[in-house]
Parts: sequence; structure tokens; C-alpha cells
Amino acid sequence: MTLAQRGTQVSGGFATSELRAAGVSGLLNDLALDLTISFTDGCGGSADAEPELSANGQRLTGTYSATDCHGSYTGTFTLVKFSREVSPPTVAISAPENSAVFIEGEEVEFEGSGADQDGGAVTLVWHSNRRRGSDG
Repeated sequence: MTLAQRGTQVSGGFATSELRAAGVSGLLNDLALDLTISFTDGCGGSADAEPELSANGQRLTGTYSATDCHGSYTGTFTLVKFSREVSPPTVAISAPENSAVFIEGEEVEFEGSGADQDGGAVTLVWHSNRRRGSDG
């Protein structure tokens, strides 16, 4: 069975030992993987999967079993680079104000905040590409 993931959507296909082809579609919710198998010859079928997430979170592997009008099939699957939907961190700069002007030598205070919807830490680091004596 080959599978590809886009967000929570999973799609792919597999072929039986009798070379019957089937399309696979499904939803991934945390570690639950709900699959639907559609054989191209009109023979209905159903499938179950038992996934396991690797320790580094980059691979989802498991076993599947499928049944249709011609019999039962079992096998293994792998989703490489498995990832949940990721929301980028948000950052807000509160000081200095946009287009603020400063005199050379004046201390400039930077303030900001950040949040990560996925629970990760956010650290703000300030850099300047301005050099003394430049106006840009």
C-alpha cells in the first residue's frame, strides 16, 4: 500500500496479489487512521489500520487489513514525514513604532511578543542591518 498525506487527508492505492487495483482515501486524527478502499472493478471493500508514530514524530507505520468480495488482504504501510497541521508562530512588535526616527547615539528600545499555537517556545531576537553613519 502506498499512502500520501496532506494535512489530515490521506490518499493512495494498493494492488492485491491477483493484481486487482484499489484506491485508498482517509482521514488522520491524532493516531487514528480511518481508511476507505475502492476497488476499480466495482467490488466493494473496507479496511482498518493500526498506526504507530515513530519516536521522532516523522514516520507513521502500521498494519492494515482489507476485505472485499474476493477475500481478505493484509499488509503494512508507512507515511514518511508524517506531520500534523502546523500553525506558524505569531509575532507582534509593539516598540519602536513603525517609521520611528532616532538621533544617532539615542538608545532604542525594542518590545514585542510572540505565541506558538502548537505549544512551542517563542524567543524574539533583534538584529539590525544599519551601520553607524548610514541612512538606510
